[in-house]
Amino acid sequence: MNHAELPNQNSTSGDIKATGNYTLATGLKSPRTLRLRRYRRYRELAIRNQAAGKLDSAQRCLEKAILISTNLVGRDNTAVVADLEHLALLMQAQGKHVVSRALFERVKRVRASA
Repeated sequence: MNHAELPNQNSTSGDIKATGNYTLATGLKSPRTLRLRRYRRYRELAIRNQAAGKLDSAQRCLEKAILISTNLVGRDNTAVVADLEHLALLMQAQGKHVVSRALFERVKRVRASA
């Protein structure tokens, strides 16, 4: 698989994994790999902030992770949908029920079409 193809989803972790041999060919990290690392960092920070009770910070980090992953794999990818569901639960915990409901509806629509 070359670096121009979309990454596969790792079904056991719900995460996205990098593919390709850009690093071997150039000796540098590919822009895609760097974006993937940034996605993982934001996602991890969101989980840590949520565990620490910093729900606003968790929300911002998760929104950034979703933006990056959407640009990497598309808005209907299962990893993006899982992160949207996480964001919906986070919004619900903050009492933002209107936004939470809209996110849950989007998750439901995407899963129904898959």
